Amino acid sequence: MSNSNQAELLKICKEITEELRKYPGAQLFNEPVNPELQSVPGYLKKVKNPQDLGSILERLNRGEYTDIKVWERDINTVWQNAELYNGKDSFVSVIAHHMSDHFKVLKRRLDMKKISGWMKYLYLSREKLDRLLLSPPSGVGPIFPIHRAVSSMDYAPFSSRELDCLIEASRIFYKPDDLLQITKILMTENLVPNGSDDLEINVDEISPKALHMLREFFKKRFHQMNQEYPV
Repeated sequence: MSNSNQAELLKICKEITEELRKYPGAQLFNEPVNPELQSVPGYLKKVKNPQDLGSILERLNRGEYTDIKVWERDINTVWQNAELYNGKDSFVSVIAHHMSDHFKVLKRRLDMKKISGWMKYLYLSREKLDRLLLSPPSGVGPIFPIHRAVSSMDYAPFSSRELDCLIEASRIFYKPDDLLQITKILMTENLVPNGSDDLEINVDEISPKALHMLREFFKKRFHQMNQEYPV
């Protein structure tokens, strides 16, 4: 992974941590536990790896995280510690479970960013192959004639820049309603099985038509949010 891509991922980690700290209920997890002031005797004996969102954010600001998995592990440890000390059915554990679910939602944008470089590589490889097939070397055409099917509406392939903008725009869509609409678009070409909970797609099968439909949806949502689509 390049240094620039790693820096982008860590930036998203920081954004997610900051959003978690502002979420209702986060006050219980924003600062280190002080056993004396908070009347939690034996906390440090029972909890061997104390974690809190404030300390994690400070580490991000100091550049101490070099592995995204370590950051994710520390975040999850916050919720695990709450249940470990207070018990599974305690009020604190219920809030911790709610925070954990919210973290999973926020983390989707990080997961999407992690695969975006791979997605771009596959798409560009397909783009090059399409150009080779449509413009074969001289002498090959008569032997292997190329017949290109033309639909009633021909969608132009995305350029590299257009694909970059689409990937950048997709980063902000992680809410269930938006993901549902994206899934519906992909289902129109049987890219996503009905009833699937996991959005696992063979990127090589994404057609220009699906990409155009995704861009149209993204632009509509950007307009609704009074934001500019990436250019």
